Amino acid sequence: MRTIFICTRHGETEWNAQGRLQGHRDIPLNLVGIAQANALSTRLQKEHPDLSHIYSSDLQRALQTAQIASGTLKTPLSQEPFLRETFFGPLEGLTREERRQKFGEEFPCLPGMETEQEASSRIYSFLKKLTPLHAGKKVLIVTHGRILHALLSTVDKQKRTSFISNCSITTLLGHYQEDTYELTLF
Repeated sequence: MRTIFICTRHGETEWNAQGRLQGHRDIPLNLVGIAQANALSTRLQKEHPDLSHIYSSDLQRALQTAQIASGTLKTPLSQEPFLRETFFGPLEGLTREERRQKFGEEFPCLPGMETEQEASSRIYSFLKKLTPLHAGKKVLIVTHGRILHALLSTVDKQKRTSFISNCSITTLLGHYQEDTYELTLF
């Protein structure tokens, strides 16, 4: 028995537009992000009207995206802290240029920050918990860019460096009895 996971990144925020690292900062969608979430909702209605559940990060940019999709589909929605963006500590709120000026060219790993391995473990364990609960069904996961990268690097066994667009769709098949996941759409 398999579970189909439709995964998406939240809609755009002002900080996305400014190139600021958000992490756990609770930034709402901007007008572009609301339009993206509406477009996602329309696509889900056409391609996946049979979603059984929506799980969203509890940060408002993801939750707003999920609520827009949920409202149209009339699908149950649960908020999950496991789906939050990676915690970037003192880097949160900085643009790429500001980060380079303070910390150099390399993306630093500072004390208290969540590592990619920790984020990957968090999202993968959550997915493993959901797979048997929704066996034979489709589930929407609304989360964040770094979390999707972490998940894909675990599932696909290769590091994905390409950008994950706001409200884009990535699909995974979770095979409950084999405890494996297969990337079917990126």
